[in-house]
Amino acid sequence: MKLSTEVNRKLPVILSHWQNAPIWRQKLDMEPVAKRMVEALSRAWKRVQMRAAEIFRSMGEGFLSGIISELTTVVTNIFQGT
Repeated sequence: MKLSTEVNRKLPVILSHWQNAPIWRQKLDMEPVAKRMVEALSRAWKRVQMRAAEIFRSMGEGFLSGIISELTTVVTNIFQGT
């Protein structure tokens, strides 16, 4: 799936904020940058999960239907002697 527009929008802001830090110690401290990136990525992942939930649910139903169909075919072939 495509990277979230939120991440695309926030990444340049996060990096420019880090680059324009007035004190060199703030530039060496990557923790605030990492926290903001994790927040943006977690929000994006939640949106992907919400949008893809129906797809994953239908894939699961299709997988279960395929297993039941295969088992039915095997049992039918056993009783027919094939």
